[in-house]
Amino acid sequence: MSEFPPLEGIVPEYHSRNPVINAFFRKRLEVALEFAELGGASPLDVLDLGCGEGLFLRGAVARHPAHRYEGWDIHPRVESVVVQGARFRRVDILTPAQVPAQRFDRVLCLDVLEHFEDLGPVLAAVKGLLKP
Repeated sequence: MSEFPPLEGIVPEYHSRNPVINAFFRKRLEVALEFAELGGASPLDVLDLGCGEGLFLRGAVARHPAHRYEGWDIHPRVESVVVQGARFRRVDILTPAQVPAQRFDRVLCLDVLEHFEDLGPVLAAVKGLLKP
């Protein structure tokens, strides 16, 4: 048995047949898009850390196509995800050699932080990703 579930539907609530659950999780994506403040005129470098199947990036690219988007996940099939206007990479945020310094204007962490026992190193790595 693989330690990773299938990438499609990795967060099943986004695909729930229950309309209330589906609406709640879709609304979370809308709120995240608003919170990210992607509406400015200058192109931004945006990372979706723990991107899964790329649902947040689909919405972000559709609404704000001028930015440069990346999705990172530890899932072995993440590089097979296709969202026009976004690039996907398999990255372990806790492996410093894989993490470029000061690369992004925005880093979103949706449905990922709860998977880490110790948030200190993760948040330090995310801080290091952000441009000054």
